[in-house]
Amino acid sequence: MRPSRPIEAGDIAQAVAELRAAPLDLLLNPDWLEKDFLLRLGLNDEVLEEFPAELYPWCGYGLKSWQYPRQFSRYLCFLASRNVTSYVEIGSRHGGTFIITVEYLDRFTPIANACAIDLEESPLLRGYQQEFRQFQYHLGSSQDRPARDILRGVWDLALIDGDHSREGCWADYQAVKDSARIVAVHDITNDNCPGVREVWRHIRSIVPARFVFEQTDQYRETYDRTGKRFLGIGAVAYS
Repeated sequence: MRPSRPIEAGDIAQAVAELRAAPLDLLLNPDWLEKDFLLRLGLNDEVLEEFPAELYPWCGYGLKSWQYPRQFSRYLCFLASRNVTSYVEIGSRHGGTFIITVEYLDRFTPIANACAIDLEESPLLRGYQQEFRQFQYHLGSSQDRPARDILRGVWDLALIDGDHSREGCWADYQAVKDSARIVAVHDITNDNCPGVREVWRHIRSIVPARFVFEQTDQYRETYDRTGKRFLGIGAVAYS
């Protein structure tokens, strides 16, 4: 199961159209998401050391999400039934994860409020904002006053993927843990992000296991080549 070709890099219109038209039963099928749809939507092409060679044909295309399809697919399916109506993402880079998450979840429960926070502006996110969906787009540190005011709002879902130091990740977690119903953290198993791994281990030690979701499946080729584990996504969901 492989898509015929990825969407052209930066083709937001095609990506959004396919996200809005995909059959709901397929959107709830993690295997289809992993082996077809998320590949077609395009993957990031930075730090390719982290990606297996089998994914290279889809790197640098579409929305450039910095995710492993086998992890992201299960995460999205986990969220589909959680009635998420508001979403904030700390650290959006090109915007692929943000656009996919918002459009995917909107198919199950309308997204009324969304916000992306990053230090650098993304043409993809700006184009998405101008042409397809209104959302807050804060350019600056997640620790500056305007961002902290945003994060103190009420959110159904917050994804932490910004400052990957232990101090920065923990500060972002502290900023959203009381205002977000679901708090997700990216790079929880990434050997290149020891600070995030440490924060996630601490979160897991203080949160009952029944509220914790993790998806850390790796690609054997990447591990054999580098001896490292990469990415990984976890969430604390109280409802």
